[in-house]
Amino acid sequence: MIIGLNTPEADFQAMTKLRKERPETKIIAFVSFADADHAMRTLDSGADAYLLKSGRADELFEAIEAVQRGEIYVTPSFATKVIGALQSKALEKRTAESTRLSIREEQIVHLLLCGKRNREIARTLALSEKTVKGYMTGLMNKLRARNRLEVVIAAQRLNSAPRRHELNDGNRA
Repeated sequence: MIIGLNTPEADFQAMTKLRKERPETKIIAFVSFADADHAMRTLDSGADAYLLKSGRADELFEAIEAVQRGEIYVTPSFATKVIGALQSKALEKRTAESTRLSIREEQIVHLLLCGKRNREIARTLALSEKTVKGYMTGLMNKLRARNRLEVVIAAQRLNSAPRRHELNDGNRA
């Protein structure tokens, strides 16, 4: 099935629905503009091919043959941009995963959010003030923050909600 994308949201929904209801159907998205994010979203929605209308005439036949073989097809002159966008997306995902906060770091961020100083954080968590300073340095490096406020903001961006129920157990690491 060849689909000309005109209204992206409706087209994405239609492809997703078609993919669920008839998974055997091959979908070739035939588009008039080259945009890597749009291509990734189109492929994520269930398209088997992303074909530019401005491409060579024989590319349509190449796309049909490729999807019949079970392959994903992207207009060759545009494929490099799509691969670059996919690599960028994968790097963002790895970076987000590597910056997950430990339980102790979440506890410290929560206490920072409450306006606590290092000495108060240390007392609350039954740690030394030097240990809290070490955690703060680690948090600043991990979150690429320059100060305590930026630590809190960066932690909130990670959707790393502090686990308040674990603040009562000062022995957890």
